[in-house]
Amino acid sequence: MSHAATLRRPSIFQLLLSSQRSLSTKSTHYPKPAPMSPHDNPDDMRAARKWCDDFEQFDDLNSVPFIKDNAEITHSRSSGPGGQNVNKVSTKATLRFPISLCRTMFPDYIIPILKESKHHSSTPLPDGSILLTSSRFRTQPENMRDVWDKFKEVILEAGRRDLIGETKEGKGKRIKALVEKQNAVMAKVKRERKDVKQGRRMKCGWD
Repeated sequence: MSHAATLRRPSIFQLLLSSQRSLSTKSTHYPKPAPMSPHDNPDDMRAARKWCDDFEQFDDLNSVPFIKDNAEITHSRSSGPGGQNVNKVSTKATLRFPISLCRTMFPDYIIPILKESKHHSSTPLPDGSILLTSSRFRTQPENMRDVWDKFKEVILEAGRRDLIGETKEGKGKRIKALVEKQNAVMAKVKRERKDVKQGRRMKCGWD
């Protein structure tokens, strides 16, 4: 038996999994928003929903230079249960981000909502800041990741708070687009599977 004949052929499941990975829900492109007033017209409402959806899929705010450079990150010892590690090592993470700089990276309409947030701190900056902490984990890197995730949740919650949901027609179009995308994936899988079978027949001398 030749070496080529001993190679393992990809199964239909492996081909499908490979194709679906190309449709990953995470994004590495930050969706910097355009000016919008979602309460003034339907087009801006749709734009706001689209920005929120894209922002939710963005993977890591800590990877955006402007956001990372202007966020004040500090570490301190955590109190309470958790063993000697959290009480003796600075594992607790605190993030502070100025409200005045939110306009640069987030939609304008969420600024008043952020000022009403329970995470808003009125000091020491004139417009205040978003202040978040995390001490739920035993290590500093885990709490760092968690506090960034909390910051993302606060922004997303503010962005979606007053948005009106999609109309029935809008949802129908979005679902149709998702179905078409999935059908395209399946069609690609079938084509790749067909090519594999044809390759086998040629090597075995069936054609």
